[in-house]
Amino acid sequence: MAARYGLAAAAVALALGLRLSLHPVLGEGSPFLPFVLAVLVASGLGGWGPGLFATGASLLAGDYFFLAPLNEFGLSTPYQLTQVSMFAGIGVAISAINDRMVAAMERYRAADEERGRSEERFRLLVEGIEDYALLLLDLEGRIVLWNPAAARIYGYGPEIVGRGYGIFYTPEEVARGLPEIHLQQAIEHGSLREEGWRVRRDGSRFWAQNLVTALRDPAGRIRGFAKVVHDATARRLADEEIRRLNESLELRVEERTAQLEEANKALEAFAYTVSHDLRAPLRGVQGFSEALLEDYGDRLDETGLDYAHRIANAAGRMEGLIQDLLAYSRLSRVQILNQRVELPAAVAEAWEQVRSAIPEARLRVEGPLPDVLAHRITLVQVLANLLSNAAKFVPPGVTPEVRVHAVTREGRVRLWVEDNGIGIAPEHQERIFNVFERLHGGETYPGTGIGLAIVRKGMERMGGLAGVDSRPGEGSRFWIELPGAGGEE
Repeated sequence: MAARYGLAAAAVALALGLRLSLHPVLGEGSPFLPFVLAVLVASGLGGWGPGLFATGASLLAGDYFFLAPLNEFGLSTPYQLTQVSMFAGIGVAISAINDRMVAAMERYRAADEERGRSEERFRLLVEGIEDYALLLLDLEGRIVLWNPAAARIYGYGPEIVGRGYGIFYTPEEVARGLPEIHLQQAIEHGSLREEGWRVRRDGSRFWAQNLVTALRDPAGRIRGFAKVVHDATARRLADEEIRRLNESLELRVEERTAQLEEANKALEAFAYTVSHDLRAPLRGVQGFSEALLEDYGDRLDETGLDYAHRIANAAGRMEGLIQDLLAYSRLSRVQILNQRVELPAAVAEAWEQVRSAIPEARLRVEGPLPDVLAHRITLVQVLANLLSNAAKFVPPGVTPEVRVHAVTREGRVRLWVEDNGIGIAPEHQERIFNVFERLHGGETYPGTGIGLAIVRKGMERMGGLAGVDSRPGEGSRFWIELPGAGGEE
């Protein structure tokens, strides 16, 4: 600020010197003429304050040096008063005008500097984008500006500026007029997103994701287009590979389905053979062993009786194994249609089968058993296997006690079958659901090793789950889970 006032003082001094040099010519005429220049310079460069300072200093200098009486201050005539008043008015007016001009110039300079900074930031932003090509097109689709990423993606240099952007399209798309169509669609909708193969300078092609935006001025007139391009070739090739793998997978699934159908047919044939061809001679063994014991038991010694009983027991175990195999096979083939099943009735029916084989076992049902959605015959078969295991696998001399209860959560019913048996180690709790998996010899605990496999398979067919929670010596807690029937009929 001090510099501006110093400049104003220097301008007044120069004007005074000029007026003194012209005094021999002008005399007392036009005493303030050169000082107008001082006010112009001071206010033009410094604004309002320096302009007023120059006006006041000029008035004092002109009055002292050029208005009679000379070399003293004071106005002696109306004419002198008029001259001073006019110069003062002119000085104030010039200062006011120049102050506005200086302020406007400063605003313009600040705006210009900000515009320059904005353009620099925009340039750095555009040049810093490495994965996306940015292009500015004119109304005819000619390239006006693009970033280094565009040069790298397309392979062109500065010579591309001024050429139509259709050069990046394939010949087939150019023949269809696609470049013009895309610009027209961007005008109609404001922007256009599309993907397609594009051509580099060397003729190679890449898969481009494109965004074309129509640029409008405040009046809504189209001024050009902005185009953003991303090279998505890697993603496109990955999609094609996934599509190829899916097609191959579908083919393998069809082949495997055909193999499974063949296996099912073979399984059905095996089941037929077991149920007819194997059971017929087995019934003969059972019948003759029973006849031998009944008709000739009194003629056999102790060893002969033992052999006969072993034959009868082995035939019985074989019959049970065949029955379980057939039951497991039927679960894979039978049509399952879930309906409302009254769980108390299903438990009671299953327990009748167990009680006839293990009459000393006791059952305690606690709390209500809600209805479930299940296949009734399959559910009874599952429950019979669980209840039979619960009653069978107890330490010697212990009365089997079985507890059944259910909990409902989030529309599903989980039924628990708990026993006071020998328990199962954690490392064996999953494999016992496999076919022929037994943890004990048939002499200790009879069975075929298929019962729990039937439980797991039956629950899967009904859309349910099965599991166990157990510790050795602490009994077992088997559970099955099915959708609750709710209000459905």
